[in-house]
Amino acid sequence: MRRRSCARWRLGGDPPAPRGPPRHRPLAAQNHARPAPARYIRSPASAHGSRADVARGADDGRIIADTRAALRRALTADPAFYVNHVTFEELRAYSAHFARAFARGSYRQLDLEVHVKINTTCAVSALLLFAATGVQAADANKANVYRDYTDMVAPADQDAYEAAVKAFNQCLREHGVKYSWVAWGHETGNTYKYSYVAGPLAWADFDAMHTQMKPCDSTWRTKANPHLKGETSAFMIEQADMSHEPKGGDKNATPQLIDVIYFSLKEGHDAREAFTSAVKKIAAAADKSNWSGPFRTLEVSNGDAGAPDYVVVIPNKNWAEVGMEPNPTLWKMVEGVYGKADTDALRKSFGASIKDSSSHIDSYNEELTYLAPKK
Repeated sequence: MRRRSCARWRLGGDPPAPRGPPRHRPLAAQNHARPAPARYIRSPASAHGSRADVARGADDGRIIADTRAALRRALTADPAFYVNHVTFEELRAYSAHFARAFARGSYRQLDLEVHVKINTTCAVSALLLFAATGVQAADANKANVYRDYTDMVAPADQDAYEAAVKAFNQCLREHGVKYSWVAWGHETGNTYKYSYVAGPLAWADFDAMHTQMKPCDSTWRTKANPHLKGETSAFMIEQADMSHEPKGGDKNATPQLIDVIYFSLKEGHDAREAFTSAVKKIAAAADKSNWSGPFRTLEVSNGDAGAPDYVVVIPNKNWAEVGMEPNPTLWKMVEGVYGKADTDALRKSFGASIKDSSSHIDSYNEELTYLAPKK
């Protein structure tokens, strides 16, 4: 596997163990109606589930324990602790757990000895929940969301599968579907994978997409499904402050090759904070120095177990560019902006936040790409 782009993001020491890549495909738009998986900020909610049977019997004890732990964390410190250290997802998860226990009267077992501060903490929690909800509502109209489908195909089925994709795309054309799906073939890693990506779009666009693509569901099911070994899907949200495009570059152009780097983070808020803070500083340094190496960072949402937390995508014109290191290299560029001591600390913090990392190369597949009609 080429080392140019990944080497930029390496922290020193051994290279990350290779893993698989990210892919996207509209399996008849929403064929599988998969249950919504837990978000990647892992909380007791994602560990215990939210089905009705979980809220019974011995599981009440876990709900109570989780709620007690969350409240004590806040109540033993300044209320501002919640603002600085507890995520919206955690608050929402703990609130759901508490509500189920409360409905059955189990809340009496909480017996918290710090009653005096409860009102203050609840007020802070409520304000945070409303504030976070407002932010989400505002972001719902922002066109920064991508959807990715990745298909796994047996070698013997490749020709039949590709013919099925072309038939599906023809159906999309006949129905005037207004959303494009860019196809990528995996050049390294598992080379019998195909990815399809739509975006950037606003969240509401995926509702319209589902409606427009629905007439072609049966085409995908009958023609493509028989040749699939499996399929995965995830949403990815572009992080503008964790990305860099050199001046004069065109981030909307479709590159011939992309270097896709996965990052799975260690558990906990601190690791996520360290990672995002480090990448934001890298992006700021790249912007300030007009670094020649473009990269885009996306946060993975609802990718199910095993999906990475973040994906960094680096475009390449050709294989020759894949093999070239930018001048200066990533960490030398950062050092030029922040100095050696701060860069060493940043690199250490960045590396310590990562549980696992892998990369692969994808190539643009024009034949399997569906381009929406121009307006």
